[in-house]
Amino acid sequence: MKKLPWMSIILAIVIAASLFLTYFLIFDAIPFYQLFMDTRVEETTQIVGEDNYTSDFYDNNTRTSLTNTLYPTKVVINETEEVYVVHDVDLISSLVAQMRSNQLVVSESVVVEDSDLFYQHLNENHVQFVFANDFPIVTMDHYLEIQDNQQPAYTFDRIVVPFGKSNQAFLMNSSQQSFLEVEVANYFALNLHELAQESRNLWMQADRFPIANEEFVYLPLNGLTLDMEEYLLQVIPETIYTDLVFGDHNTRFIRLSPSNSQTVSTYQSLDTVLTFDTVTQTFNIEYTTPEDQVRMNFDQRIRLGLNLVSDFDFWEEGIRYSDQVGDMIIFRRYLNGLPIYFQNRITPYGSTIIYLENSNNDLNNNSVVARLQSSAVRLLAKIDDQSEAVQLETAEEMVGVLNQQGLSFRDFSNVTLGYQWLPEMENMSKVNFMPAWFFNYQGTYYSLEQISNGVINQLMEEAEEGAAETESDDEVSWLDQSATYRLAQGGALNGL
Repeated sequence: MKKLPWMSIILAIVIAASLFLTYFLIFDAIPFYQLFMDTRVEETTQIVGEDNYTSDFYDNNTRTSLTNTLYPTKVVINETEEVYVVHDVDLISSLVAQMRSNQLVVSESVVVEDSDLFYQHLNENHVQFVFANDFPIVTMDHYLEIQDNQQPAYTFDRIVVPFGKSNQAFLMNSSQQSFLEVEVANYFALNLHELAQESRNLWMQADRFPIANEEFVYLPLNGLTLDMEEYLLQVIPETIYTDLVFGDHNTRFIRLSPSNSQTVSTYQSLDTVLTFDTVTQTFNIEYTTPEDQVRMNFDQRIRLGLNLVSDFDFWEEGIRYSDQVGDMIIFRRYLNGLPIYFQNRITPYGSTIIYLENSNNDLNNNSVVARLQSSAVRLLAKIDDQSEAVQLETAEEMVGVLNQQGLSFRDFSNVTLGYQWLPEMENMSKVNFMPAWFFNYQGTYYSLEQISNGVINQLMEEAEEGAAETESDDEVSWLDQSATYRLAQGGALNGL
């Protein structure tokens, strides 16, 4: 039977249309945004400010290093049964420099898991470097000399250098109550102690307090005074980020501006989407093809994350790795050696957050970077005459506040001194930093003032209600009812 000519014509049209659409989907999606999206589309190959401003600005960026990112949060000194904490930036810097010039030698891989011996070493006279989290030995090689035949799979959050043992120190893991013995140069401990003694006036008498998960934290027994500081802010121009994300080598990308938004701009290439909010001065970088990345373990994630933070965060006062909460890796901004927290669920002014993605529910060993979120502001200058002294609570006073809420230190996984980034910024022109105590509850930091206002009890009530609702309705997805999930999606950004 002879085929009808019009059938051949239709088939030819379909094939031609398919080839046409395939070409534009792969090589040029702009016409489709113009046709099918309610947006204003601007095609560009390069955005560069006048007089090469982008290049000059980026050249002035202070790139952070692994040494400065994985840095002690405090130093603890145990001397003749008295405990002291040091927060002074200059003294900690001197002690860290002394330790780096006398690297600890990892010559064996025998990990001792004995809580009695663990606390015995902590009760000896020593200098202790406390880090924000557990780190693998291989990641901390700027402090350690790892012999060729030794690559122990051990993580630690403390380095303890006893005074009375001339060539011995310990890498300690608080959560496991374990330690690994390492070698130090003769007289290193003595020199370290003498260096600390030169600034004894900066030592604050402290004690060790138990917190959640059988861990502990050192807190000063007496009150301390820190200044509330005010700074002028500088907003990083949008063009800086388009250059950094898409490059200055004629990479083709498009600009999408939704018609219902005058404040959000979206830039997109084949594999990257940059979203910029000019009201909050925050931005997101989404990698649309994360499957093309190499799967990473913990050490690789930290190093890649550090590279991304160095590329896109212009904060010059210090950035340090803070924690991994769910699928988020948090690099926190610091000021005067203390972490910064912003009490808001949306805008992470105190940190740069890297979101992970995985294919087999194994974020620890098989993850890729899916998205980066940060803010486009940095400090321009301190306004000295606006500083105001703030008296902070003693450990005893903190206990009293917690007891009034039916809480204790054991309800929290960390307690730290820091700055709260206050939300009143006068159209992004200035910012105030309020010193305060912060408490880590389920991956989120809350100030002592928030706790005194009942925020933790409210979260606990929500968790109980969520559990009860889940039990009463088996047909409802646990993701919708779980308070833990709600905190991870919304509350986790509170305090970032």
